[in-house]
Formats: sequence, C-alpha cells, structure tokens
Amino acid sequence: MKWLVLACALVAATSWAHGSVVKSVFVGTGTEEYVYQYELDVTTGVVEPEYGSMYRVKALLHVRPDPAGNGTFVYFSDPKVFLYTGHLPLPVEPTSANYTQYAKQAEPIVQPFYVTYDKYGLVQEVFTTKTDVLWSVNLKKGVASMLQLPVDKIPTKKFVKPVVFTETEHTVYGKVNVTYAVHSVHEKVQVVKTPDYESFAQLPYDVYANVEPSHVYHNWTSWTTVLPVVEYELMFVKDGVLVSKAHSESTKYVQPFTVEEQKQYVTTKQTLVYVQTVAPSKTFEFANFPTYHYVHYETSEHVFEEHYPTISTVTPVVDISTVGPKVQVMLYEAVQYLQENPITHQETDTKHGLVITRIIEALKPFTVENYAQFWTVLTKSTTPKDLMAVDIFYKVLPSVGTKYSVQFVMDMVKNHKVKESVAVGMLFSLGVNVRAPSVELLHSVEEFVNFPSYVKPEVAHAAILTFGTMVYKTFLHEKHSTEIEKYIKVYYKHLKEAKTFEEQLVWLHGLKNIQFGTVGELLVPLVKGEQVLDLAYDRHLQVHVIYALMEIMEHAHDTLFEVVFPVVVDETLPVELRVAAVKVIFTMEDVHYCTKLVTFMKAEKNVHLYSYFVTMIRSYVNSDVYFGTDYYHYLQHVVSEFVHYDPSVETKSFFYDYVDVEQKVGSIIRGNMIADVKYNKVNQFYVSFAPYVMDRAYDLYSVHVKFEGVHNPLSLMFPKLFNVDPKTVNEPITKNYENVPVHVEFTFMANGKVVYTKYFNEETIKQFYTYTYLTILKTLQYQFTTVLNVADVELYTPTFDGVPVKVDLKMPLLSQFKYNVVVPSSTNQNEVTLTVSSFFRMWMHGYYGVSVYNPFAMTWQGTRRVQAFDFNVPLVFDVIFNFQQNSFKLVWSKNANEVFNVVGFKSHVKTQVFARPETEVDYLKVSCPVCYHYETVTSVPVPKKKDVVLYEAHSKYTGLHFYLSIFDVEVPPTVRYYKSLTDVFTSELFHELEGVTVFDFVTKYFTWFYTTVLPPKPTSYGVVGYVNPCKVYPFDKVEFTFKVDSELMPHKLWTTPDYRQYVKFTAIFKKTDVVVNHWDVNVYYTHEYGTYFKTVNIQVTRQTPDEKNMNVCFDWVKDVVPESVHGKLTYFHGYSHDHKCVKDDMVVSVEWTGVKSAVQKNMTYVPSYHGVPSYYYQQCAPRVLPHFEDYSVPVTYECADVYSTVRKYQYTVDHQHVYPVYVEFVKPFWFWVKHVVPSYYHEVEQFHFVPENRFVVDVEYPMYYTYPVVDVVVKSAYETVAFDHVPYYDWIWMFQPDSTVFTKYFEVMKSFGYVDSCVVNPVYEYAPYHYTVGKTPVYNEWTLYASDHPVTYTWAVYVQKLEKNHVAFKLVLNGHSVVVQPLFGKQYEDTTTKYSFTIDSELMYAMEHGSTVDVYPFKYFYVYDTLVFAVPNVSLYVVYDGYQVKIETAKTENVAFYGQCYV
Repeated sequence: MKWLVLACALVAATSWAHGSVVKSVFVGTGTEEYVYQYELDVTTGVVEPEYGSMYRVKALLHVRPDPAGNGTFVYFSDPKVFLYTGHLPLPVEPTSANYTQYAKQAEPIVQPFYVTYDKYGLVQEVFTTKTDVLWSVNLKKGVASMLQLPVDKIPTKKFVKPVVFTETEHTVYGKVNVTYAVHSVHEKVQVVKTPDYESFAQLPYDVYANVEPSHVYHNWTSWTTVLPVVEYELMFVKDGVLVSKAHSESTKYVQPFTVEEQKQYVTTKQTLVYVQTVAPSKTFEFANFPTYHYVHYETSEHVFEEHYPTISTVTPVVDISTVGPKVQVMLYEAVQYLQENPITHQETDTKHGLVITRIIEALKPFTVENYAQFWTVLTKSTTPKDLMAVDIFYKVLPSVGTKYSVQFVMDMVKNHKVKESVAVGMLFSLGVNVRAPSVELLHSVEEFVNFPSYVKPEVAHAAILTFGTMVYKTFLHEKHSTEIEKYIKVYYKHLKEAKTFEEQLVWLHGLKNIQFGTVGELLVPLVKGEQVLDLAYDRHLQVHVIYALMEIMEHAHDTLFEVVFPVVVDETLPVELRVAAVKVIFTMEDVHYCTKLVTFMKAEKNVHLYSYFVTMIRSYVNSDVYFGTDYYHYLQHVVSEFVHYDPSVETKSFFYDYVDVEQKVGSIIRGNMIADVKYNKVNQFYVSFAPYVMDRAYDLYSVHVKFEGVHNPLSLMFPKLFNVDPKTVNEPITKNYENVPVHVEFTFMANGKVVYTKYFNEETIKQFYTYTYLTILKTLQYQFTTVLNVADVELYTPTFDGVPVKVDLKMPLLSQFKYNVVVPSSTNQNEVTLTVSSFFRMWMHGYYGVSVYNPFAMTWQGTRRVQAFDFNVPLVFDVIFNFQQNSFKLVWSKNANEVFNVVGFKSHVKTQVFARPETEVDYLKVSCPVCYHYETVTSVPVPKKKDVVLYEAHSKYTGLHFYLSIFDVEVPPTVRYYKSLTDVFTSELFHELEGVTVFDFVTKYFTWFYTTVLPPKPTSYGVVGYVNPCKVYPFDKVEFTFKVDSELMPHKLWTTPDYRQYVKFTAIFKKTDVVVNHWDVNVYYTHEYGTYFKTVNIQVTRQTPDEKNMNVCFDWVKDVVPESVHGKLTYFHGYSHDHKCVKDDMVVSVEWTGVKSAVQKNMTYVPSYHGVPSYYYQQCAPRVLPHFEDYSVPVTYECADVYSTVRKYQYTVDHQHVYPVYVEFVKPFWFWVKHVVPSYYHEVEQFHFVPENRFVVDVEYPMYYTYPVVDVVVKSAYETVAFDHVPYYDWIWMFQPDSTVFTKYFEVMKSFGYVDSCVVNPVYEYAPYHYTVGKTPVYNEWTLYASDHPVTYTWAVYVQKLEKNHVAFKLVLNGHSVVVQPLFGKQYEDTTTKYSFTIDSELMYAMEHGSTVDVYPFKYFYVYDTLVFAVPNVSLYVVYDGYQVKIETAKTENVAFYGQCYV
C-alpha cells in the first residue's frame, strides 16, 4: 500500500476573455453556489506489511463565482475528523459516528478564501482573510492548485478522441509542467493530469541537521520525489461542462536511512463529489480578502528564537511546577536504565530507550528562567541518584540547541556553576547542535569570545571553537552577509595579536569553523608564508590553514589551485606542507587540476611526497564509493603510470571503505600518516570516520595528532610486550628525542568542525617523561558520562497538496565510563595492589521516520523505525604487581549487583505507527476506541515462535554461562540458528571471507552491524548475547597468577632477543573458598639467533575434584639453515591422575620442511643493462629514480626478503587416538574449505601413498602475484585435493613464507616501525630535507655511517665516494672487514662481474661456507646486480649496488647513525 498525499478541494474557475465570460469547466457561470462533498485522507505508514497512521477530514466545499471579478469564492462547512492507527487497508470503513468535531484551534479552516484565474482557467493567486493562519492557507492553496483545468483545451463534446498535451501551472511547488491525458468513458470525459516532478521549481523545505554531508557521490533526486496524480470526471449540462467528480492522490516515499526493505511513505488523497447547487446563503466581497498569497507553499518566515519551527498548532507554555517533575522522572528513568537495567533482559519496550529524545523534546520550550528553576530543583538533593540525574541533565543540554538553552549553558559556565571538565563537555557539542541559529542568538552569547578573561584556558578554548561553529550555522544561507564580517574581524584580530602558539592555534581553528565570508581571503597569506601575524608562525600553523582551504574554497577551484600548487612545487618547504597541498588538489576530484599534479609528480624526487601521492591514488582506485565515477576511471589510467614506490617510506595515505550495494549504507575510514624525513618515523597522523548513508558521506569524527620531539609511546611498549614482562607497566610511557624541539598537538573534529584542540611544548609535556603505565592506572579516577547526538536531523517539506510532512532521524548515544582505582597502603616496596572498580555502559536508542501533524485533532501521526543497542562491560577486580618476583595476580570476586557481573550486548528494532496527542483531549480514542497510540508493525500472519535460543552453554571448567538468542522475531525464515559447528561453517557467514586489513574489517563490520544486527526490514527483531557467572556450576572468586622468569643466554655481538623464558599461569576458581577448578599452565620457550620462539614447550593441566586431570601439551621446535627451514609441532591431549602428557594420549604431530621451489631454483637472470630486467617477485619491481642509470636498480627490503624466502613446504601430519570432539570440528571445517575454495581432485591412484593415520599437505607460494595467494595440495588415504591460488592473510607475519636470512624479530620490529634506516647516495642534494645538515661523502675517504659505538664498536658500516656517482662499501665485524668496490669501464659492460671484494683470511671461511654463528654471523647474496648483506643477530641489513648503500637495523639503545642519509 502506498502513502497518500493531500489533494483537497474543488475550485470554480471563472475568467474574463475579450470582455466576455468564459464558461467554467467546474461550476458554470451563474450566481449559484455549488456544493461538493469533500474528503481529505492523510496516511503515513510502511509498505510491507501494510500498517499506517491515518486521519480523514470530511466537509462540504462551497464554490461560488464572483460576478464582479475574475475569481471564485470558496469555503468549507461542517468539517469533521477521524483518526486511526493499525493494519491497512481499513478493516471497516468509518461511519459518521466515528467522525468527531475538530479542535477549536483548527477553526481557521472554515474561513473563506478567494482564488483568481487567468483567461484560460488556470490559477493565479489566492487571497485570504486577515485572521487566517499559515497551515490553513497552505491547505487551501492545495485545494486551489490541484483543481484547475485549461478552459481552451477541455472538450465541450461528450465523445472525444484521446488527446495528450502539456501546460504550465501554478501549484504548491511553484510553476510545474503538467501533462494532460483526455479521453471519453461512456457519456463522460475523463481527464488525468500528472505533474512532472523534475520541474518542481520551488520545492520548499526547512531542515535542521547537526550533521552535514561532506560529500554527495550520487544525487538521486527520485528518492525524495513526490508522485502526484489528479483525475477529473466531466459532465455536460445545458450551461456547459461541469466537473462532477475529482480525485487527487500524491505519494511521497521516504528512505531516511536505507534504500531497500523498510520503505516508509506519506500519502494524501482528496476527493470531491458534486452534491447540489444552492442559492448563496453568505455575502462575500473581494474586499473581505485583503491578504495576498502566491500559490506555492509558504514556510514560516518567522524563525522562532525559542525553539525550532514546527508545524504544531499548540504553543507550549512551561509551568515548572508541573513540567519539572515530569522531566525529573525521565532523568531518573535514564539513571535507572544506565545503572540498573540488566543486559540479560530481553527488552521489547522502547520507553526507556527513547528517554533521551523525550527529555530533549520536553526541554525545548524552556526559557532561561525555566532552566534555572529546574536546575535549582534538581540540585536540591545530593543522593547518588540525583547527582547522576544532574550529570545527565548537563550532558543533554547542548543537544537541546534552542536559544535559551545556549544562553543558560553560557551563564552556567561563565559563573563557574559546573566543573571545568563538565563545562568543556557541554561546549564541545553546543555549536553543532544549535537548532535555530540567528543573529539575535549570536548577539546574546557574544560573551563566549571573551571567556579567556573569565575561565580556565581549556574552557575558554572550547567556547571560542563552539562560537565559531555557531557563526557558521547562522550564516549558512547568507555566506556573504555583512554581519558575519564583524565576527570574522574579532577572530582574526585575536589570531593576529596572539601571544603564544596555543592561542594562535585556537583562534585559527575558530576562524576555520566560521568558514564563510572573507575567511579564505584572510588565510591565503598564511599559506604563502607572509608575515601578517604579530607573532612569528611556522609550518605547524600553515598546515592547518592549507587543510582548511579544502572546505573554505570548495567552490572556487581556480583560486584554490593557484594558492596551493606553488606549495606542492616548492622543494624548499617542509614535506608536511607539500603533502597537505597535494591532498587539497587531489580531493578536488577535478581531472583538470589532478592532471597538472600528475605531470609534476612524475618527476618528484622527495620520496615522502611521492609515496603519499601513489598510495592515495591506489587507495581511491580500490574504493567502493568512488567505483564507477568519472574520477575513478581517470585514476585507473593514472595509477598505471606510478607502479614503483618504496613501501618502507612511512608517509602514506589510506582510504578504506565498504558499501552495502543494496542498502546504500556503508562506512569510510580515511586519513594519512606523515613521517619526518630524517628518521622516516611517523610523527603525525590524521584519521577520519565517515558513515555512508544514501550515497552521502558524513564526516562524523576525525582526529589529527602530531608528536614531534617525543617517541611514539606504542613503539616503546611493543618490544617489551613481546618479551612478556610485567615490569613494562612500571617504565616511562614515552621519552623525548634529543636536540629535536617538542611539539605535540591533538585536534578533534566533529562534523568537520574543530571542537577540541590541545598543545604541549617542552615544558608542559615534561611530566609525561616520568609517567609510567602504573602511575596512570593509579592516578586516574573519574566518572565520565556523555550524551552525543550522533545524528539529529529534521526535514520539513509539504506534499503536493500543501500538507506539511516531517522526516526525522534521531540517534542519541549515551555512554558512561566509571573508573575508580583504590591503592591500599602497603609496607612491601616490591608489591603494589590496585583495586579496580570500573564500568562501561553504552546505549544508542533512536529512530527514523516520517510524520504529519493533524491540526484538526492536534495530534502527531506517523511511522518510525525504532533502533536500540546496548553494550555492557564491567571491570571489577584486584590486581597485585610483584616486581621482585616479576609476577602479577588478578583476583575477581562475584559482585552483589548482578549488573557488574555480566558482559554482553542486546539490540532490538521494530517499526511503529503512532498517533500522539499534544493535548489532554484524545481524539484517537473517540474515533477508534480499539486503536493504540503506538502500534507495533507485525508480520501477517503473526508467527508462533518469537524467541529462539541460538546458543547456550554452561562451562563446568570456567564457571561461565554463555548465551545468545534472538527474541521478538517476526519472520522466522530469515533467522538461521546454529546447533553445531557444522551449521556455522556451512552458513553464508563464511562465504565472503577475504584477506582484509584491520581498517577494512572495521568498515565492513560497521556496515554489517547496521544491516544485520539492526536490520532494515520493517518487522521486529531482537538479539541478546552475554557471558555471566554460571548458576549451574557456580563460583564466586577467581584468582589468576602470571609469573615470568627470564634467563639471558650468553652472547657476543647480538642485539636480537636471545634468552630462555619461563611463564607460569594459574587460574583458581573458588566457591566459598573451596577450589572447584584449578588450571595450571607452564610455558617454556627460547628466542635464539633472531628466531622468535625457536623452541616452545607448553603444558596445561586442569584439576577438578573427583575427576582425572586433563593434560594438554604442545612441543615446538624450528630450525633455519642457509637453504631450508624445518619445524615440528606435537600436540598431546589426555586424562590421567598425573601432571604430564603420556604416550597413550591423543597425539597429533606436524612436521614440516620448507625449501626453494622448482621455479625459484630454475630462475635465471640475464642482465640487459640498457633496459629494465624481467622481475619474478612483485616486491622487486624497480623504483626508477631520474638520477640513476638504467642498469642501477635499488633493492628494497621487501625485495631482498622475498628473494631469500623458501616457497615450497611439505607438512606431514600424523595422528593417533583422536577424540570425537576434534573429528566433529575438522569434518565441517573440511567441508567448508572444499565448498568455498576452488578445488579439484587428483587421480585415485595417488591415494595409496599415504597411511591411514597420516595426511600430507604440500604448500607452494607463487613467485609473482597481485594479491597474496598460495597453492595447496592435501593428500590423505582417502582423497587428494588440490586448491589453486588460495588467498591468505598477508597482514599476519606468521603466515608469510620463511626467509632463511632475515629473522622474524627484524620483520616484526619493521612491521611496527621500530627500525632505523639510512640511504647513502652522493647524487642527492640532502640539505632541503633536513633540519640539521651532517657530513656528505668525501672522495676517497671512508665515512662512518652506522655502528654500535662511535669508536669501540663491534660492527660498523663505512661508505667511500668514488667517481661517476659510484660509492664503495665496507662492513666491519669484530675487527675484521669486507670491502666491496664497483668495477666500471668498457671491459666490464658485457660481463657478469660487477664488484671486487677485499677480505682478510679470518672472514674467508664465513664468505665461502655461510655464517659462523658465534664470531662472524653474517650472510650475503645477490639480487640481480645488487649485493645484500645481513647480520641476523644484530638485525642489520645492508644493500649495495655500486651507486648507493642502504642500511637498516632494529632500533636499540647502542645503535647510532652518522653522516647524511635520505630515506
């Protein structure tokens, strides 16, 4: 069923043409009054299943020509109204008894109006009485505009041939092209007219939104169209033609969130049936209608300053003595739901869920005085419940967004009535949520700009930023107003006169937030580096200005390009400015300007800028949202021209997105990382998260972080975590770089506007150098409650008949994080106890829908899709650190409050149709006693089974209860529940697995969440999942103990972790201090020669009273030798009274060997010195730089690594006494693998080669691939199955092919960016890329570039500059050296001899027989014309090709670089 649109009434058309009266097609030309039975039907609802909320108005419509003019008098009499909510179509048509008298406030509808026509019978204007009101006038315009027919083209004969023609008419939507179709039906003529929605010139709407689309990818106008149709039935009488019947129907479909499935609509119908002709009973004159109106719909010209304009006819009056307690009760509801509502409860009621929205609605009519009165009432009591209610009130206030709420917030903050942290939180979201911005509002809160003299800097900064956003919203539609310049001047004056960088930063961000007016003109000189500010400024400020111009000059591409392109081409500027300029030009998405950028980048020498540009193109080409656009096709051609770049360069762009094609819902994570050119270490990054809805992206939240002069805390923490060391928590979180100025910035943006910024310099950040993770854990203690209006959108637009419609989306997110740590006093210096009492609860309950206001019954009627999601994580435990024993103990005790024992989530979605009265009079119950104010849409027929448990388990050995169920389910066929693992593996859940990055996974999960957990189907659906203490196998206390013992192995020259480590883990489950389960885990492993986990031994024992002990053991060993890799894993599982694994247990052993594949062994290379050689590894494609000769090919680490890998592996799997539970796991998994991965079967003759208790897996990695793939052959006694080109996860280092040269330690450190590198090349001019200039290579002189000590080193790398851009290289190990020099000249051009080696006798043996592990642990090999040296135990990697030397090593305290490098 469709949603009907309002098409009311019949009008008489009387015109004057050439001095004579033209016969009217409606009512004739006499003085009689024509009476029609009028019916208006307005329905909102959902399409399938058919449900709706409806109202109908019946009245008599009187039409009388004006003998003295060119118009018609029209008025309604005896209107009555009927309301209904429920299933459609109506089960029983309403009788006259169901209709009731309209509300007193609707009386303007009976006031007469006057319609004028041109000589052809088309409507020109509408005139009304002085006392008529806007909603009534708009309805009357709908009557006038829908009932007009061109007199000159309407037939006067009974039987006509079908004819089609087009006219331009004045309608509610302005001038519209209307197509007429005329034909005869029996003795009547039928006229059908259909307005063309694409010609709606003045489709009026008012919109409030706290989010703005940052990008519109496809503008589908048909999604928001109105589809009207008007039909007429003409009769022929002696005076001419009479319209005996008219019917109009207009439908507007609404999809505020998704495209498919849950389609909502509003339909208005008007019907007129000719009743009789009567003598006029009322006297009218044209002079009685002094108010002139165009025919098109009028919105309210008066912008309410108190609250956003609405179509309600009730003016709210606030009596705090009655309204206050009601709002207080709502706040208590929110507190109760937040702190006491169990996550285990299957919530089907939405009362609590929408309480935040109800509180906001209730607060909108408040004045400043009302807020003050209510605040006084709220703060009278100081019970925990009342304090929490006050806290939620503070957090809700900014979302109200009315003039008076903004003024009240300003007064509260200015007069220090709230804490600084609360004040910042309120100001944080105040600007973006202002609902009715006006110049008057700005004038009343101008004091925000002067806050620095009243409040602390952090609060003042938040006020400055939020006021800038308010200025932006006020002048959104008057971008060049003279009034806006007043505020721009204030901000620019403060920016110009700022005394510190932090002040500059805040005022600049405030100016950026204003965006319009002359902001761009004022900021352009800053981009150019002109000194227009009193205080010197530098690149830190400039980079923000360049990024700002993307928004400020988004419609002035010519000017923008002229400003930023000089920054791109200026090689003397810092790389971050050039990267910002490239980003601005690229995001214009203009082929014309991007082509100029592409031409320049082909010759770019700065590897950071080059890397950023190439990664940006590549990420866009792999994008879902850009797929198919013109820009996408252009970039597809461009990307082929930039195939070579160095992946080790840390400056990169990224763009991850995923879009559900059917629903048009998705998400985008994008941003960039910029590294310093000296160390190639990331020191700033930008990340933006943007939901994608209906082909529009919204820049919801983004963050920009810069940390120069300090180490990335994660890079200090990661290596220690790999060593599993509890002492890590007691070491500093960061330290500063020496001789590098400290500059740390944090900028947070919401909806593209800066809402928070913070800056640290050398002095203000000093405290963090002494902070440890432990001090942070001990000192932080807070309760943080937030209410974020993730999305609050209201769109007001009329139907074709003048009925106003409201489309809204409300998504408030309420979260609470309580963090409280108590440190009991202790005399033991080596032990610290922390009692943690933390709690995280999040709820997001909102809706989207469409509604109409019924002015005849003062009732809101509509349909809405309610979405509720809750998440609950309690953290209540004790942790005891013992630094002497290097252990920590975790103790969890069952809490008396069940809420603190449950980790889980629940969601519920449903569609409702509603009729919500605004007054005490309930017209719905009068019209339809069996109807409900809120009716939930249900499928028909209603399913019998609405609750299904998907999974439930009671774990005896962990004392946990796992539960997952769906409830209130309406469409059983769409629900799949899984009784076993087989069901899961064979389901569609696993059919779309791909090798994805972490950000890819996040974007896909976010989209999956909205289309699955909160499905768009219009029926009800709930899901709840949680883990809580088990009642079947109860326990009330758990003690986890974690202890680490390390033994360093004696070594010489090593910097990789080489030691044995023993980790003991115990978990004791107790019930009233009686042990019910005892888990004992012992792990013993070694890291040797740079091989992570060379040997591992794990033993797990579970002791349960009156049962045998369960023992599980793992044994692992791995050996890497020059040409192959070997390993063996043995797994035991058994039950006995012992604490060890025995031979009769279940045993599975996996023995594997990796060697070079046949393709690797047979790979030959004949150098073609004047062309590009053929490359067999994808990672070895050359990065051609302009200064290198053709035959010099720089080799990246990635290339050298894959060149030394072994690519053919054979796994032999033996098994005995396998338990059925394992078989039940493997069988469905094997079924799924064969089902999903392309496979084929080998000949049967091969089956007998494998014994029954064994299977063999052959794995071969290809030499070259476009994405990570592997070929696999599985042989068993029963079948041999081959899988070709199986994707694997390349972002997990353990899954990569093994290198026999480079250690896993080095690979892991490199993946975390925990390496130092240096490239020596005399061709490059280094000075422009460095803050300090070191030595350049000198002819015939050895220059030290890297060592573990400046003088008394055990290893070192020297470089000497030679003629013709060549260099020589020397590696020193324990006092012995290898010198390599290039051979150049004509006599060497056609030979394979490229280098000469000078070596002492001590190293000759190592050169001939590979490494000598104890003394000279180095390896070397060729990659084409390039030499690669590696010292695994030092994690040193050196590449030498005669023209340049690249040195790379893991970051350790004693490794240093000297001289001048480029990255």
